[in-house]
Formats: sequence, C-alpha cells, structure tokens
Amino acid sequence: MAQLLAVAGVVAASIFFWQWRREACRRAQAEAQLQAALGRLAQLGENKTSFLHALAHDFKNPLFSVLLSAEALKDGGAADAATARISVATILDAAFRMDRMVKNLVSFDAIEQDKPLVTDLPVDAVAVLRDAATRYKQMIESKGLRFQLDAPDTAPFYGDASAFTEIMENLLLNALHFCPEGKAVSASVQRADGRICICVRDEGPGVSEAVQARLREAEAGTVLKSVSGKAAKGLGLVIARHFTEVMKGKIWCESTSGKGAAFFVEFPEAK
Repeated sequence: MAQLLAVAGVVAASIFFWQWRREACRRAQAEAQLQAALGRLAQLGENKTSFLHALAHDFKNPLFSVLLSAEALKDGGAADAATARISVATILDAAFRMDRMVKNLVSFDAIEQDKPLVTDLPVDAVAVLRDAATRYKQMIESKGLRFQLDAPDTAPFYGDASAFTEIMENLLLNALHFCPEGKAVSASVQRADGRICICVRDEGPGVSEAVQARLREAEAGTVLKSVSGKAAKGLGLVIARHFTEVMKGKIWCESTSGKGAAFFVEFPEAK
C-alpha cells in the first residue's frame, strides 16, 4: 500500500510539474506576443505622428499659395488679364491638391481598417475617366494646358467605381499639377486581348525612382513607413496601387527624367 501511495505521489507530482511547465511556457509566449504587439503599436504611433507632421507641412504649401494669389486679386495686384489668370490657376491647383489630400486620408483610413471593396460590379473606365477630366476642366484651362482623351465609347471591367475614381483622380491630378504651362496631358483607354489598359501621360519633369518604388510596395500597410516625412507626395500613388491590386489589376509607371511620365492601369475586361 505504501509503495502504491508513493508511486501515486510521484505520478501526481510529475503531472503537476508538466502542467505547470506547460502553463509557464504558454504565459511566456503570451507575454512575448503582447510585448511584440506593444512594440508594433508604439512604432505605428511614431510613424503616424511623423506622417501627420509631414501632411501638415504639405497642406501649408498649397494653402500659402492660395492666400498669396487671393490677396493679389483682392488688392488689384493682378493688373492684367494674364496675371489674373495665373493667380486663378494657382488657386485652383492648390485647392484641388488639398481636396485630394483629404480624400486620400479618408481612403487610407479605410485601407487601415480593412474595409472591403465591392469588386464584382461593372465599371465603365471611359465614363469614370471622362468625369474626372470634366472635374479638372477649369484647372486645365486656367493653367493653359492641352488635354486630349483618346478612348472608345465604353470599356467595362468588374470592380469598385468609387475606388477606380480615386485611382484616376490621383493620376490625373498628379499629371496636371506637375505639367508646366503650355504643355500637354493626355489620357487613353485601350481594349485588347481581354484586357483594358488606361494610360495617363504628361510632359512634366518625370517621376523619380523613389516615387516609382512606392508603386511596388509589397504591403499596403507599409504606406506610413514609406511616406513618413513626405506624406502627400506618395500617399496617392500607394492608394492607387492598393485599390488596383484589390480589383485584380496592375499598375506601373514609365518615366525618363525631364521627359514626362506615363502611368498605366490595367484590368481584365468584363465579359
């Protein structure tokens, strides 16, 4: 009997030890995961702070342009029609840039929260592109730019119309903003081999390799890290890339320094 009790005691002690060890390991793993999560949150907080500081700086530049141009018009500083047209063009350009920054922030927040897109509804790429061009018509005219749209009557694909509008407005506004007065911006839509390809091309200074790299980021969540310190200068492109990929499309850029840039977006054609 004594031997049985001794054996039972050893077994019970062994069971208790292994349970305690398993629980200790589980707690250690949970603690490590918690510390890792806290580290990620701290890093995210630092990135967001840096991002917001940069964004405030980006807002300040176009806002200052609006104030200067408005003051010139108010006080009669624009003595002739040509000067007045330049002031109006400056105000429109700055206003559209600030409007796009706000929209990009809203889109970025939706991406961060993993809000789903409706990707199975028919979208007419030509109609969306025409609407975007109409929206910026006054800016095009006030900057003295030449704009051409080459597209078929329709070009349907399956996706999310709001997300595609975000893509087109980002690409078109970038082209209009960086294109010098008197130069040309063009947009085209082609249907071939079951694909729809949209191109927005400008005669501006071109796109640096650093900006092009933001189109090749592997994860949408890296946007904060990739644009910290230069917020609005890359956020729109990263959002465009994210929305394009969610809708099973491709986006890329072709550019030579000093010779303009061309941004391409491609989707499977709706059958």
